[in-house]
Amino acid sequence: SKNEASKFLPLPGKPYKPEAFVLIDRLFSTPGRRYRDLSRWRRVVWTTNVILAAYSVLALLAMYVPPARFWPAGFLTLSLPVVLATHLVMVLYWLTARSRRAWLSVLLLVAAFPLLSRTLALHCRSQPPESGRTFSVLSYNTQLFNAHDFYQEGDKTAPPKAIKWLSGNSADIKCLQEFYDQDGSRVFNSISRIARAGNYNYYITPLEHREYTSRGFTGVAIFTKFPIVGSGDIVFGRRTLNKGIFVDVKIGRDTVRVFSVHLHSFSVRAESLELDNDYKEVKSGYRYVFRRLRQGFVIHSRQVATLDRYIRESPY
Repeated sequence: SKNEASKFLPLPGKPYKPEAFVLIDRLFSTPGRRYRDLSRWRRVVWTTNVILAAYSVLALLAMYVPPARFWPAGFLTLSLPVVLATHLVMVLYWLTARSRRAWLSVLLLVAAFPLLSRTLALHCRSQPPESGRTFSVLSYNTQLFNAHDFYQEGDKTAPPKAIKWLSGNSADIKCLQEFYDQDGSRVFNSISRIARAGNYNYYITPLEHREYTSRGFTGVAIFTKFPIVGSGDIVFGRRTLNKGIFVDVKIGRDTVRVFSVHLHSFSVRAESLELDNDYKEVKSGYRYVFRRLRQGFVIHSRQVATLDRYIRESPY
């Protein structure tokens, strides 16, 4: 009937606001400063703030959804730093207006603190316990020591400098990804130079999982000054260049398992976004970036799940 319908339809001349929006407005405002009392500009800001808050909740929940199951979760999480920065602006805006509406963004920033602490990590130096024994670990993606440029008439000085620095580094354990070695080379004899420099034991990607080039091979490596009592490899799939290995090292009376892993690279170059004003080229470029990110999120998720299983199954 007409009377029944009027309960659900907005009255003429009055904007319709969902009940959730009305409830949020009442929670974060005081009588006399409700939505209807705001200026037109502040209504726009507050509406944007509420929509942004709803999006933020979805993005925060997406942190716990593997992209392998739902790939949009990767994009939602990727947008969080920008969203949280916008919330900070909202807090400053409402504080200058002396409005309780600032609390909406404050609460969401507090809820996102675990993400902030991982994105912007601040580590204060602390003294090790007197009774404890410490050791140092270096993780380094060597990017093949720039072998491609070296053999294509590129920079001839960078590879020997990188290998010399790595050999001279005193870390007790060195985890290297995209490691490159070439037997008989005066420049890329990486294994012998690093092992000899610090009297290191080492474990390299097994032969059946190495990627060979015309001159040498690439893989993942771990060099350690401690005795190696066990080792193994992590296979993410047959058709992938990404690999992982682990070693069990004896440190005093303890045994520690150390992983060195090279996960999937998104391979999104800045040049992909440096496009002319041609609409078709811009559209094609952004589609390419979107596909690379979507594929990367899914592959990363699966690889991290595999790595997590190896970590949970470790006896050490």
